[in-house]
Amino acid sequence: MEKVIKEAWGDRDGRPKMGAWAPGTYKNTCLGCDVEFIGDKRALNCADCAYGTSKDGGKDVSEIVKQWLDDNGFDGLFSEDGDCACLADDLAPCGHISEGCKSGYKVYHTTAGDGPDWSIVLRKPKGKDTEDRDC
Repeated sequence: MEKVIKEAWGDRDGRPKMGAWAPGTYKNTCLGCDVEFIGDKRALNCADCAYGTSKDGGKDVSEIVKQWLDDNGFDGLFSEDGDCACLADDLAPCGHISEGCKSGYKVYHTTAGDGPDWSIVLRKPKGKDTEDRDC
C-alpha cells in the first residue's frame, strides 16, 4: 500500500499531528490552500497549512469556517445556550469561535426592543422565511 501511495502521490508528510492536520493514507483537499494531499481521513488541512508554511499563508479559521458554512448551505453559527449568534458574512463579532458554536439557519422573528429581528437555529423551519430580506 505504501508503495502505491508513494508512486501516485510522492512521499507522505511525516510531521506529527498539528491542528487540523494528521498523517495518514487518505487523499484529501486542503481547506486552507485547496491543494490535494495525503493525510488522515479526517484531516482538513495539509501539513504546510497546519504548520503555517504554505506558500500563500493559508486561510485563517474564520475563512475556513465561512467557506464550510457556505458550501453546506448554513447561514451562520449560534451557541445553544442562546448567548450569541453570528452570520457567515460577519463571523465571530464577539472575537472568537468556540467549540460550543453550532452551524444553523437564519430565521426571522418579532422582537421587542433593540435586539436583532433574526436568530440562528439548528434546523431550518418548514414554511418559514429564511432568505435575506430588508429589515
